Amino acid sequence: MSLKLRAFIAFMGLLVMVCGVGIVLAPFYATAEYIYDGKVVLRSEAEYVEFKEIVGRPDVDIVKMMVLSSEPPIVIVYRVIVPEDVYFPYEEEKKEERPYLLVLFLGAAAFAAGIYLVVGCVRNTLD
Repeated sequence: MSLKLRAFIAFMGLLVMVCGVGIVLAPFYATAEYIYDGKVVLRSEAEYVEFKEIVGRPDVDIVKMMVLSSEPPIVIVYRVIVPEDVYFPYEEEKKEERPYLLVLFLGAAAFAAGIYLVVGCVRNTLD
């Protein structure tokens, strides 16, 4: 194998390593949302208006909302996606529904493949 080909493969290995790190870090910077799933009991109309103001914001996505009773106490079953910087005081259950484990394995595999290519090229060059 020529030296140019080994250098190219080593460069590609470095590129694969960088892509692996990017794959691992991207979801943590790209998604800053929380999914809240729960039930809230509001004791007055004022609390209901406050709840509607928070959930009605343009950056809050409503996945499911059912009002089970329309007079106090008002019972609401909800599932909303709230950005990280929005205060959501009705937190019953917070979920992270992102495939972080799969992404971590994919990034680690890409990083390991890059190291394998670089080490293999360096070892063959030194022989």
